[in-house]
Amino acid sequence: MSPFEKYTNSIQILLGHNRILGIAVFTPTKTKFRKSRSQCFFNIVAILLFTAYCTYTIYLKTTVLKEGPIFQSTELIMVVGNYIYVSSAWVLALTNREKMQQLHCKIIDFDANLEKIGGCVGYEKQRRRGLVQMITRYALVVFVTLYVFVVRVYLRGFEAYTEIVRTVLNVYKTATCLQSVQIVLMIQQRFVELNKILGELFVKEIEQNRLKVLCDICDMHKNLETVVKHFNLVFGTQMVLFFGLTFVSIAICCFYIIFAVMSNQMDYLFIMGIVLFSLPFYSDMLYICVACDKTMAEVYL
Repeated sequence: MSPFEKYTNSIQILLGHNRILGIAVFTPTKTKFRKSRSQCFFNIVAILLFTAYCTYTIYLKTTVLKEGPIFQSTELIMVVGNYIYVSSAWVLALTNREKMQQLHCKIIDFDANLEKIGGCVGYEKQRRRGLVQMITRYALVVFVTLYVFVVRVYLRGFEAYTEIVRTVLNVYKTATCLQSVQIVLMIQQRFVELNKILGELFVKEIEQNRLKVLCDICDMHKNLETVVKHFNLVFGTQMVLFFGLTFVSIAICCFYIIFAVMSNQMDYLFIMGIVLFSLPFYSDMLYICVACDKTMAEVYL
């Protein structure tokens, strides 16, 4: 089996998940990645439909629904922020398609060179880790969504339009977080393997071709640094939007919690809903930061 097939098999679940949600608009064949026209069409239609839905939600918030000015303002901020983030995920998937394909191809080329010097990438471990992380993250999203719709919409009578936008945000925020973190962990795994080979090179008594292998390792280390730069090029805008929206969401949640705690009658269900809503933002932010920190630790090891 070629390095391309090994790699695509290891990310098959993640890539299928990304294609379903429209954050990947290409599909692998046996030898290369190719553009998916149907996926591009889906993204364009999704952007138009989501734009119409968010516009209608803003119209209801500003004209029909009777809400307090503070509550109305924060809800509008979240709707607009959610729209910008989700629609940008679809737009960036279209505009960065070739760059994303190149990023995967660079990793595959590295794997092929790694095999030549005796290294081995744990593709099965990579696949299992991605599946476990995906199940864990979406379990949290499902739990938060069920709580929101059962407690806030069904029991408390909150209107569902904004909650639907929030649910879409949670799904796409989790999806883009998984996509970026999985690639970061792939890069980290390859730095680990490269450093392992480098360590064994001086521990074992291998005089033959030692200098050649050392030169190959240096070149591959530079190639991985190029992969990191390419990752920043592909995901940089998405990460800026992610951390910006996370900051706004956590600030609004903290404002509501302080307001609820200082009120005469504490509404525990309301506070619990706010805490649960902000929980995915905290977890995703920590998830990305920890993965990047571990990868940088391997780079400078």
